[in-house]
Amino acid sequence: MLQTNYIVIIPAYNEESTILDCLDHVVHASRATNGYSLEKIIVCINGCTDETKKLVKSWTGAPLDVIESPAGYVNAMNRLFRYAKKYHPDSIMIKTDADGKVDSSAFSQLFTQLELHSDLIVIGGHPTPLPSGSKNPYRRLMSNLLSVRSRTPEAEITVADTTKFHPYASTDPIHILKGREKKLKVYFHGRLWCARTAQSIPLLPQGVIGDDVYLPGWLLNHYGPRSMRVDYRAHVRFHPNDSLVRHWKVYRRIHEDRKLVYTIKGFEEYAEACPLKLDWKYILKTCPIHEIIYFMLYAVLVYIEKLTYRLSPYRAVYWQYRKKEV
Repeated sequence: MLQTNYIVIIPAYNEESTILDCLDHVVHASRATNGYSLEKIIVCINGCTDETKKLVKSWTGAPLDVIESPAGYVNAMNRLFRYAKKYHPDSIMIKTDADGKVDSSAFSQLFTQLELHSDLIVIGGHPTPLPSGSKNPYRRLMSNLLSVRSRTPEAEITVADTTKFHPYASTDPIHILKGREKKLKVYFHGRLWCARTAQSIPLLPQGVIGDDVYLPGWLLNHYGPRSMRVDYRAHVRFHPNDSLVRHWKVYRRIHEDRKLVYTIKGFEEYAEACPLKLDWKYILKTCPIHEIIYFMLYAVLVYIEKLTYRLSPYRAVYWQYRKKEV
């Protein structure tokens, strides 16, 4: 039987400009979960050097625990996992980022999937970009360009045949994907995901940089394709990058993480299923001309970025900042 209590875990590193809005949106989403009870929000202060900790401690919108970890994203996530396993082992666990705004229906949508499919261990949400609020035309252009895949997720498909990784697509299709779910990525995004229980999620091993590359591979390796799904109706809104430098750093991390995770024993099939490509036939047939241009520019950008990854060693310092560049 599905547990009806749930917790929300949030790693926070120098998020003073976004954390309170994030927490308020969590509360709004919790009010739409009929029959489910928000047990606790747990925020892990992750080496912050700004006012994030002070702001979180002053917030009184819902039951909240503030914990801390040494600097580093994986340190924060493992601290959150350990805390959840110790104090809330049987509760549903939702993870979201401190700079995201979950939709009011997002939690309810995730819980519905857990109810419908008893084999599901993790259900992922979909990051949806907010319009750029910048008055700078260049930054608005970059915001639209760098978020084009998030606006049309069905336009990016797997290189390999990954039908077996989408076992729910035939019996419980997500209609907004227009019958294309079987072609889409086999992993969930780190901005929003929901685990059936806290104790069903492993700690992140040493060397891994993020949760969004390792955890899907671990789930598929241990429990098979029926353990995971992405529900593109559960939205978390975010301000997309409008900085090429920031975008490069983000995907340099993902590139480095994949190099490590894909070599883990037992992850071979997952590694083969992950590579993506743009479906130009679909893009040219369905997208308006301005979106087609954005996709073309993005493809050139990604090609150049991948070339530069070979010339630049990964550095953890990429993730140290006082304020984000966007």
